Amino acid sequence: MRKDAPLLLLRPAPSKIMIFCMGLMHVLALMAVWCADLTWSQAALVALAVLAHGWRWCRARPRVSELQWGAGDVWRLSGADGPVWRARLDVGASRSWAGWVFLSFRLEGGGRLRVLLPRDSLSEDDFRRLRVRLRLTAGQVAGREAERGSD
Repeated sequence: MRKDAPLLLLRPAPSKIMIFCMGLMHVLALMAVWCADLTWSQAALVALAVLAHGWRWCRARPRVSELQWGAGDVWRLSGADGPVWRARLDVGASRSWAGWVFLSFRLEGGGRLRVLLPRDSLSEDDFRRLRVRLRLTAGQVAGREAERGSD
């Protein structure tokens, strides 16, 4: 990445598509439980577990509220509860598709953090800029790895 690359600041919003998909998955899971060959008490217990997971997912706050990508390959991730992490993007484990971007980070203090960004969680311009910059970065990383392999 160029050293003079502009700051890319991302503040993801809740995704309506993700909420719909998770709701649909929980409804389908409940339907499957009641259609399964279980006793009434077993089905009720599993249905309560599915409902508890859905409730927990709805109440959960996003882990990362802000992502900053400046010059170089260091990211600054701001947690929803206040912590701030410095991290490097794991280009090999990150993916970018037309509808969403999956980012895998290696935190400087050790550990990993993964962030899923559906298309509707960012503005169209921010989503496009992120995908273009990721594509350029992946190409540069692949070029450096090819150079190391030929040496």
